[in-house]
Amino acid sequence: MKTNYRLPFDILGIPIELNISFLIFLPLLAWIIGRQIDVYIEILGLGIDPAAITQGPNAFFVGLFAALALFVGVTIHELGHSIFAMRYGVKIENITLYVLGGVAQLEEVPTRPGEEAKMALAGPVTSFILGGIFWLLLTVLDPAQAVPRFLLGFLFYVNVAVGIFNLLPALPLDGGRILRSLLSLRISHYRATEISTRISKFLAVVMGIYGLLVLNLFLIVIAFFIYIGVTSEFQEMVLNRALEGLKTSDLMSEEVVTVSPDTPISELKELMMNKHHLGYPVVEDGEIIGIVTLEDLNKTDNPEESVENILTSKVITIGENSSASEAFHRMNQNDLGRLVVTGESGQMVGIITRTDLMHAIKVVSKLPGAESP
Repeated sequence: MKTNYRLPFDILGIPIELNISFLIFLPLLAWIIGRQIDVYIEILGLGIDPAAITQGPNAFFVGLFAALALFVGVTIHELGHSIFAMRYGVKIENITLYVLGGVAQLEEVPTRPGEEAKMALAGPVTSFILGGIFWLLLTVLDPAQAVPRFLLGFLFYVNVAVGIFNLLPALPLDGGRILRSLLSLRISHYRATEISTRISKFLAVVMGIYGLLVLNLFLIVIAFFIYIGVTSEFQEMVLNRALEGLKTSDLMSEEVVTVSPDTPISELKELMMNKHHLGYPVVEDGEIIGIVTLEDLNKTDNPEESVENILTSKVITIGENSSASEAFHRMNQNDLGRLVVTGESGQMVGIITRTDLMHAIKVVSKLPGAESP
């Protein structure tokens, strides 16, 4: 099932994607904001009569606009990270908006001492600057303009709140990255990540327990997000460390079994049973025209139908001199079990699977002095 949907435009050359959680829960968030308009007015001391905003369906539409503006701010927050990362030569693959915020997907995290801290700090600073801009606009706005006054006050409040929240010293939040970067000035990046991970998990557990005690669902969800996020990041770093120095050509299978476009589905199923592989490149006249996997078999019930009618035409490839960790990352990003490996001229020279990578990780982890992933 497709979970991310790319917007038809890029910002600074960076693709912007919306996660399905954002699309599903955006109306709910709009409703929640609309229901709490009077609370925000009181907290911010805006001096507005809530009735001027909340009559009829106005509350929902004001809440929807506020929610959309909030995520524009989150996107700008992530762009702050991205601009600094690009200054250090790091490629930004995309920015994805989730219901709980946004994530800038970096090709790699800067590991040189101090670099990650600067990149991480750029996000909260961007949010504080945005909050300041909204506050200045609020001070010069005509007090009679109820809806614009509420929106500016709300955006000031949430952008400052986003900046403060992200400074919590817990990965994968910005504060956790700043903490890891500062620790890296004294110890190795791996050890710094280990310490930051323990602190992050402790804070997540404390936050979750407190959320349960006060029956605050939002705190519980945030605690869960932090715990899962830091666990995933640490595991990925350990995997990258285990694969360090290995290239795709070291792990790929050179003898690749392929099928032709006119291969019947029944023959493909038999091939999968005999060869114990669940994906095969489809080759015609020496060129790859697609790939067919076990999942593609769900597209038809006819055993005599040919492979060309169910194949996936988009083939994700990787160069034979690319790192094994890049292959692992590309598989995860595209939710694939295998990649076609190409040579310098673009021809297929092999195939690398997730099993190949996991086998290499197991072997490396058994070497003397190696950390176990």
